Amino acid sequence: MKNQITELFSELIKEEPLSTLERELTAADSCVLESVSPFFGYYHDGPMAQPEPHVYCVLDGFYSIMKVARAAELINAGRNCPFDVAVGTLSMGEETCHIMRLKHISHYSAVAGIQLGFMNAGVGFKHRRRKIDSRMTVVKLFKFIYLYPGEDGVFMDAANPGMGYFTLPRFVEWEDFKLLTSEVKNDTSILYFDAARISSYQKGSTQEMVRIYKEHLSPEMLRAIRVRYEKILG
Repeated sequence: MKNQITELFSELIKEEPLSTLERELTAADSCVLESVSPFFGYYHDGPMAQPEPHVYCVLDGFYSIMKVARAAELINAGRNCPFDVAVGTLSMGEETCHIMRLKHISHYSAVAGIQLGFMNAGVGFKHRRRKIDSRMTVVKLFKFIYLYPGEDGVFMDAANPGMGYFTLPRFVEWEDFKLLTSEVKNDTSILYFDAARISSYQKGSTQEMVRIYKEHLSPEMLRAIRVRYEKILG
């Protein structure tokens, strides 16, 4: 199946509640936020088990994807369980800041050590200024996604069986996408899923997509959700 995997560089936008991680779990009294409910649209609507931790370290400025990736590679070389990192931004009201997202970490206690590794590689973090408690935040991440092509224009994630994707016929602004998703959820018998908007880039062209997260997601479920999006979007 490896030769069937499609790799896309993507901008992913989602919204979820974030809270400040305890000071003793961070390095240099930096601002680190934990996702109170990753895949909020799924786990908040349906009372089910929580997913693995997602941690957002606020950076003291912009750092290129390559600089962060090189540093992460060096840090992971000394770890038994490598973490995954992506760069992006967080937006709370009028305030936007640069961040790195960490996942596949063993425990929150691992965050400070990972941060120290980045600091040694020249990546700095913003000082903690105030406490944030379950505040809804728009998260934008720049990352590669790896897809198995499916039938009827749907794609399953090559690494996470709970994730699937489908294309949109046109670009939709984030606020309009939220309203669209709300209408889809009111109009479908397939309850409980989380949706993110994705803009991907491959071979000189862009493509607008939706990322769906739902435990035990099947291509049939994904196609049903896609049909609802297309029907309401017109």
